[in-house]
Amino acid sequence: MTILNQLGNIVWIAANVLSALLFLKLMVTGLGKTYPGFTCFLFLGVTRTVLAKTIPMSGTRYAEFYMGWEALFWIVFVFVVLEIHSRVLSGFVGIRTLGRWVIAGSLTVSLVLTAITLPFDMAARGEFNLFEYFLVAERGVMLGLVFLIVLQMWFLTWYPVRLSRNIVLHASLFAVYFLCKAGVLLVQNLGKQQVSQGLNLAWMSTAIAVQLVWLLFFTPRGEQTEMIVGHRWNLESEQQLLAQLQTVNAAIARSARQ
Repeated sequence: MTILNQLGNIVWIAANVLSALLFLKLMVTGLGKTYPGFTCFLFLGVTRTVLAKTIPMSGTRYAEFYMGWEALFWIVFVFVVLEIHSRVLSGFVGIRTLGRWVIAGSLTVSLVLTAITLPFDMAARGEFNLFEYFLVAERGVMLGLVFLIVLQMWFLTWYPVRLSRNIVLHASLFAVYFLCKAGVLLVQNLGKQQVSQGLNLAWMSTAIAVQLVWLLFFTPRGEQTEMIVGHRWNLESEQQLLAQLQTVNAAIARSARQ
């Protein structure tokens, strides 16, 4: 076993231990009830790690195990994004409702575009098997979620909305976590296996750093502490932007009632 493999195993173990500790913290502090999607994500991650040790790496059984769990995580990731979306826009019911349609639409468009590009993938790689079809579908789901997360972070940094410290921290950390994961999966999905080991190590190291911040700073007190992130570089325009946001929200809410 190479040094890189040994280091990868150590980092992998550390990341999974931190996931388990973070899950326990959410359950003990009561934050699990506030963030059920995130709590479910952590629980399923630890469960998959334990079960994966019982599956042989060779043969089709592990591929089937991987596809089943990854498909489940697609759903969980959507729920986490929706959870953050609902918390960030809790004071803007109209925009929040419209945003849910945007989420559904962006995922649909991503899958449609993936289906359109499928013939080009098949021409480049030759004959496709079920696992390769799955990887193409995974790419579409990940790109759709990346778009949504980037959109959420743009909203947080642009509009001066008062939010709890926890949701600001959670949205930012999950964005870093997911964008790094999606980047690694995209590179692997495109067949760049020669760099996948190094990328996986970098990704797992990033996951450890993010989980440590969650463990240290994601607290019940953070639910009570409010802060404003958006447009802090131009305090004079804060009220104007907030008024525009409230006007748009009211207009969408009126349209929904008609």
